Amino acid sequence: HTETYGSIDSYFGDLTVPKIASVVDGQRLLSNINNGRIERWGGDDGTTVHDSKLAVVNGIAYVVYASNTAVSDNAGSPTCTVRLRKIDLSSKNTIDNVLVAGTGTFENIVITGGAGQPNIVKDVSNNDLLHIIFTANVSGYTVCTCDYSITSGELSNYRQVLAYNADNVSANLSNSGINTLFETNYRDNVYISQQCNADTVYYNGYYYIGFCVTNGVAVIFRTTDFTNWYYFSDFGKFGISTMCELAIAEQNGYIIGAVRPIQDREGSSPTNATYGIIAKWGINSDNKVVCKEYVRYKNCSTKPSFFKYNNELYLFTNPYDRSWCEIIKIDAAELKASKLLYQFYRPSFHYASFDIHNEKLVVSSSSDGIELCEFDFAAPSNYSVLAEKIAALLK
Repeated sequence: HTETYGSIDSYFGDLTVPKIASVVDGQRLLSNINNGRIERWGGDDGTTVHDSKLAVVNGIAYVVYASNTAVSDNAGSPTCTVRLRKIDLSSKNTIDNVLVAGTGTFENIVITGGAGQPNIVKDVSNNDLLHIIFTANVSGYTVCTCDYSITSGELSNYRQVLAYNADNVSANLSNSGINTLFETNYRDNVYISQQCNADTVYYNGYYYIGFCVTNGVAVIFRTTDFTNWYYFSDFGKFGISTMCELAIAEQNGYIIGAVRPIQDREGSSPTNATYGIIAKWGINSDNKVVCKEYVRYKNCSTKPSFFKYNNELYLFTNPYDRSWCEIIKIDAAELKASKLLYQFYRPSFHYASFDIHNEKLVVSSSSDGIELCEFDFAAPSNYSVLAEKIAALLK
């Protein structure tokens, strides 16, 4: 099969009228978020917390995140851990906070250093099961996974991930394993920031997971059991080599991915924007890739996040710094027709992860700690007439 890729279109958020309307609507959404805080933790208690991922089941928010007594917030620090926090959205009380991974023995996995880059995924066929993915130092950094039982509150089935490349060669996602799979040249026992911490989606029998190594490999795998990951496609053909953190979604039969660019955040501004890539893959009845398209989007070098609301797909990104926020409604049929709906400024609101509870959005985010909010996310008001008048004045 030959994969073909088109050219990058102009960023769809540069149109004047949608930009003005999105600022007006963004202020209303910002008010909803500010009024919807559930809890905030870390940051001011001597711990460094970051990189949360969220799943809501039966009114309980399950939030995995990186936690450290040192400044570092990733698996490259030997004291970094992965924790799971359970929060009742009705009472706003924390029910439990448990260690998922850190230095020590976890069944058959012996972690000799740090753990981080966590992800949490609902099982589509077992309502009692949550899958947790993380990177850990297991005699060298690699990607691991384990299971969490909602009923018992117990963690089990710790194991390393086994990945397969396009030629069906298998290896774990350690430095040497990645070299075997993708013909790279990473040195052993050096932290290369293996990332599987962004959005994962289930579609037509498979879970689709984005995997990135900073400034290197950016691959989409698919799996049925979270143990064996099979190559689906990659971002290596889009002309950007500085990539990290890859969010995956599905809409109308297309697999859609958004990759974070790696650039100096201080250099990203309204007049000097940094761009990531949004791409889509069509899949036929044999689960083969049949078409592709990609566009650019503004990202200051921070993790992108997808969410669905009323069967529509949205992308959250930080365009200029980690306080400026944009929400884009994705048009799966034609990505360049996607629409910028909301823009707002909220200090240190990034690494967002979304889910739905009682028709409201629930979001965990890094915000001088980790913050959990629940808020109304209605369709934006129709400010197009006002926006057109303002745009005419600006001309």
